[in-house]
Amino acid sequence: MEHVLDTYLGGIEWPTEPAIDFDIGDNNTTLALDIKFPNEDEISDKEWSVPATQYKLTPKKVSATKMKQIYRDYIHSIMMRVAGEIFAHLPSVEHVLISGYREVINSSNGHSEDQYIISAIMHRDQWASIDFARLRQIDPTEVVTSHILTRSMTKTGVFKEISPFSPSDLEERSGA
Repeated sequence: MEHVLDTYLGGIEWPTEPAIDFDIGDNNTTLALDIKFPNEDEISDKEWSVPATQYKLTPKKVSATKMKQIYRDYIHSIMMRVAGEIFAHLPSVEHVLISGYREVINSSNGHSEDQYIISAIMHRDQWASIDFARLRQIDPTEVVTSHILTRSMTKTGVFKEISPFSPSDLEERSGA
């Protein structure tokens, strides 16, 4: 199972690659993952376009509000993609816990710390109800929100620190 996870998760080409650690449950039906997300400032703040009369790319700075929405969508898209790879390639896994964190500087001491911003428990049967034939109409934020979730996020997409679910929460909520 570890080899399959390394192969499929390691083979994804991310714009900014997240670090992923995982723990397979004792009975191979549960899996817990931690994902280190990039910080907002590590994502490009430019949109590129091609003017109608020119053959060159033109950058345009994205507004702060739009950047927060892009970051929100990116975080939820990573979680959805990772869950999809797990359920597609590990048929024995019925329940997955995905928690995401980012590295922040503690303003009281200047040290780098991990700050969890999202944690979700997803079940294969609920995942299987998604109509992937209509993937373009599916909103990753809503997909993740439809599962057991802990997240503190404003309407504009600003994430705040949370206490993530633990592997024991996964065991309790999966009946394993």
